[in-house]
Amino acid sequence: MAAYMHVTDRLARAVLSVGVSLVALLAQEEDRVFVEVLYPESAYLSQPVEVVVTLGYDEAWFAEHGVALFRQQVDAPFHVAIPWALPDAEHTVVFVAPKEESGLMRVAVGDRIVSAVRLPPSERAGRTFTLLRLRCRWLPLAAGISSIAPVRVRFAYADEFRDNLLRGREPVDQKQIEVVSAAGRLEVATLPGDAPAAWHGAVGDYSVDATSGGERIHVGESFQVEVTIQGDGNYEQFSTLRPPSIDGFHVLGVVERRLLGSRLFILDVLALRPGLNEMPGISFVAFSPTAKQYVTTKSASVPVTVLAQREDVAVSQQIQELIDEDRASRDSDDSRSPLRWAFVVLAVLGLVLQRRHVQRKGNRSIANAVEQLRLALSQDADPDNVATAFEVVMVRVAGGGAFSAPGVWQDLQARGVAPEGLRQLQSLHAQLDAARFGGPVPKLNAVMGPVETLVSSS
Repeated sequence: MAAYMHVTDRLARAVLSVGVSLVALLAQEEDRVFVEVLYPESAYLSQPVEVVVTLGYDEAWFAEHGVALFRQQVDAPFHVAIPWALPDAEHTVVFVAPKEESGLMRVAVGDRIVSAVRLPPSERAGRTFTLLRLRCRWLPLAAGISSIAPVRVRFAYADEFRDNLLRGREPVDQKQIEVVSAAGRLEVATLPGDAPAAWHGAVGDYSVDATSGGERIHVGESFQVEVTIQGDGNYEQFSTLRPPSIDGFHVLGVVERRLLGSRLFILDVLALRPGLNEMPGISFVAFSPTAKQYVTTKSASVPVTVLAQREDVAVSQQIQELIDEDRASRDSDDSRSPLRWAFVVLAVLGLVLQRRHVQRKGNRSIANAVEQLRLALSQDADPDNVATAFEVVMVRVAGGGAFSAPGVWQDLQARGVAPEGLRQLQSLHAQLDAARFGGPVPKLNAVMGPVETLVSSS
């Protein structure tokens, strides 16, 4: 019995020894591959970030022991599973195409073949590892904590092979091993709530470039301006550029042409003012993660020579109205000469109402409308609220009803508003209407001055 137990004990120790050796061998072979994932710890909502996956493998050892996992031809002897590269409600991930034209290697990632950049070899624990780099673009779609699941690398190897007459070299003792990276997390912060009205979802640091071939143009004629917006932001996500308000010009329409890594907008621009030698630059508002605030980026001005309107070429009534409105508004900016106020007073004082006696109820109605306009300008300066409040004042002074152009202007003219004063009000309304589509909201005094003069004269 004692002899039996002695033999059993020796057998158990032998089995244990073999098991330990096997574990050590597997651990040793597992060290033939490593995977590392680099990523930022935090980002803003809709801020694209780069996630880099680095793969290392003992190329010399694989040349002797590696076994292909599939028949499709690849350059790296393993399969990579990246769970967070799959479609998800919290983010989107795309592989960034390498800029390099040489040194690329085909890697099996999920169910596709992806090009990876081959880096200089690295020495680790006395072994030389071939390094590959995959770059991914991660776009957060939801605020909070986003989990970065481990990347898994699976490979097969054998210590013994035999030659098959038909199939060639075959493994005898094939084994499979999976190497896993560490898990991670990305903290996604919400954007500040003080976004300006001209912001339409752009997040990132952008540049704006505006070019045109319309070097010489006559008033009443249009030319095209190409606006290219590019940078490291969510270029595929922000909304289409709205027609901007440009001093001396009017944007008739915007057409977009999609490009890889940028946005191109083609503006159809109408020239309104003779004597100009350039068109002001185009502004674009984005939230900058670098500055941690909303910033406005402006393109350089566009060279263009605007000549006088052709006398022998007729333009549409709508275009002629735009030209006339621009002519009337040239002195409407607060930043210009103090003579601007003299112009306003002289123009609006030309108002002579046919009926001098207005009922007390009507006066209160106009006064309330003026007060609502002042509040809209002083509280939030929301373009829609300001423009609507201005239209209400015009309607009340004109005699009531709904605001419609040119009806309201005709009513004011019938009540005795001088032509210059009427053009001043039309120009002011055009500026407020343009602000609805991204243009600047006129300052309080620029709006209330003409309005109060109009009302007091009524």
